[in-house]
Amino acid sequence: MLDGNFIAGFAAGEGCFHISVVGKRPQVRAMFTIQLRADDVMVLEQIRDTFGCGNVTVYERKSGSPIACFRVGNLPDLVNIIIPFFEKYPLMAKKQTDFDIFKNICWMMVRKEHLTDDGIAIIKSYKEYMNIGYVDDVRELCVDD
Repeated sequence: MLDGNFIAGFAAGEGCFHISVVGKRPQVRAMFTIQLRADDVMVLEQIRDTFGCGNVTVYERKSGSPIACFRVGNLPDLVNIIIPFFEKYPLMAKKQTDFDIFKNICWMMVRKEHLTDDGIAIIKSYKEYMNIGYVDDVRELCVDD
């Protein structure tokens, strides 16, 4: 088992909290990933084993070295394992903003708000603030849990 602070620091640098909205009848997908060069796959396997969820896959690329990716996309695993973990071990960088938005969207999904037009519109507006590096006050963007 890896130390939680190690994983949080690692995720701050290499992790991604991703939300996608796809399709004509929009579907929302949430995913936490960490991607590395394939020769570091055992670190990802240790992270997977520490969380007890997700999967690790190695991908060949057309150009460049192969990559390894740890992914968690199952909503129950996200809300019961990943979110509580990063609440206990906060990210000490701008990735915290992405996590806060991600967390709120996941809770919207738990409440089935992503199945409404209003919910999709809110999620799309939140997504605009992800991966930009800063938001003055993320609490203004997000609904309460």
